[in-house]
Amino acid sequence: MGKSGWRYFVPFQPDIQAALDGLRADVFRRRDFVASRRAARANTIDEAVRLAGEDGTHSILDVAVVGEQPVETPYWTWLILSRRAGKQPSDEECRARQLADLRERRGRAELVPLSGPQLVEYFGTDRPTRAAVETTLAGLPPANCFYVVVHDDQGRPCELCFAGCSGD
Repeated sequence: MGKSGWRYFVPFQPDIQAALDGLRADVFRRRDFVASRRAARANTIDEAVRLAGEDGTHSILDVAVVGEQPVETPYWTWLILSRRAGKQPSDEECRARQLADLRERRGRAELVPLSGPQLVEYFGTDRPTRAAVETTLAGLPPANCFYVVVHDDQGRPCELCFAGCSGD
């Protein structure tokens, strides 16, 4: 099946782990994940993830921990800078660079923040709005697992965006 990209927006709260836990509970309750029949009948999130095995659930359920260190995303940085320079990299080059990123992060299923410079590089500001986040992420293939604090028009935090990819 391959990895699946996902993106979720939830109301802002300063406790990112609590926001992640609440989102995972909601996704599990709605059964909004891909899994075998056994995993789909699981009684808990941990059971669903365990039964899904290496295939994963292709959802936020595959990520249980919020990390503190900003994610290093050489693929996205390269892709954004290439597009800003007017270049359209080939599908083969994109896949090769994305796979290198994923191999680098294998085994580290945690949701991490983007750094201040990455926010500015990707969204043009360190206080991106939902429109900026949606527009930028729509043009990028899924890679890594990260979160972004989304701001309203007055620059106040209003949402969290959890994005990434998981699965086999």
